Amino acid sequence: MHAEAPLIDEIVRRVLSQLGTGSLPAREALPTIPSPAAASGVVMIETPIVTQGVIEQSIGAATRVRVLPRAIVTPSARDFIRQRGIEIIRESAPDHPPGQVRGIVFVTAAPPQVAAAIESLRADGIYCEKQLLGTAAEAAGEATSALCRGETAVVAIVTGEPELAACLANRNARIRATPLSSLPALAAIRATFNPNLFAINPAGKSQFELRQLLKEILRT
Repeated sequence: MHAEAPLIDEIVRRVLSQLGTGSLPAREALPTIPSPAAASGVVMIETPIVTQGVIEQSIGAATRVRVLPRAIVTPSARDFIRQRGIEIIRESAPDHPPGQVRGIVFVTAAPPQVAAAIESLRADGIYCEKQLLGTAAEAAGEATSALCRGETAVVAIVTGEPELAACLANRNARIRATPLSSLPALAAIRATFNPNLFAINPAGKSQFELRQLLKEILRT
């Protein structure tokens, strides 16, 4: 087991909590949907968290495993994969329709209006990928990685600690992060700073307010 295993397992527990599953479940508690191609040596695992138990239940005689584009593979699963000589293949992220804007929103604070605001962006032609994380620090790290890898030109973090998220992200010289409290502040911030990462506190904001903020941020 790797030295970072306890930390990653804790991140997994937090992600599962955000997904509404509570703490890390027993192996049989995570459902899998094996691909019909398993008999030919490939199996598809469609859970967002890939543990050793999930792989053991799904693998059969297959030698290759396909996982979702952003699936988390736990340390125990990676050890099992190496021991068995299994090849992990990450699926490509789905293409969005031509002309639509692609954005990423990392969410650590998820009152109902957040999910509703993100979903409603599709009506405006804005394709938005949502990722649930446990803390502002995790969101800042994932957002920084996404920007540095060129996955998107702008990122939003929805968190109860926007100042902390922006501060941590700004440790990277390629990131220009700022907290954002309201739509009127956006134009002034862009004119002087041109951020590529915005951190928003959803507390006290309606679905409409969040939708308008995200819409203006992501369609840049």
